[in-house]
Amino acid sequence: MIKSLRPLLLAGFLLPLAFSVCAAPINTTLPPKVQEALQKAKLQNNALSLVMIPLNGPGTATVFNADVSVNPASTMKLVTTYAALEMLGPNHQWKTEFYTDGTLSGGILRGNLYLKGGGDPKLNMEKLWLLMRDLRANGVQQVTGDLVLDRNFFVQPQLPEFNDDGNDAN
Repeated sequence: MIKSLRPLLLAGFLLPLAFSVCAAPINTTLPPKVQEALQKAKLQNNALSLVMIPLNGPGTATVFNADVSVNPASTMKLVTTYAALEMLGPNHQWKTEFYTDGTLSGGILRGNLYLKGGGDPKLNMEKLWLLMRDLRANGVQQVTGDLVLDRNFFVQPQLPEFNDDGNDAN
């Protein structure tokens, strides 16, 4: 599946380059319904960048503010999803785990409780409550130590200092 997305992603990045060599006429005004929608939403014309290309049959391409940088909004989800699938694989599961340095007796955990996060982008209050339910199901009713958040997953590697003096091997 990932390999089949590569041509689409590549085409998406190279498509704007095709306009400079295309000899077909290009429309640079917005369609009336789009203009109406912008006015209704009280947005300025510069709030939108748009490229429309007819994929089959005759038609005129529309290019509006295509060279203006704007927030890509939900489009970026495609890039990050592609990167995540490529790097992590489709079966990757995020882990959020509990650890302790204490002992459990009679429902009381004598010691610290460590919550080790694994970068779950959907870790919300509902999932935290489910984790607490699982903790209680494993017999923990009370903790006498501290709750320690382990953020080692997010520790950035130590990189050499960049020194752009022309002689730095790094």
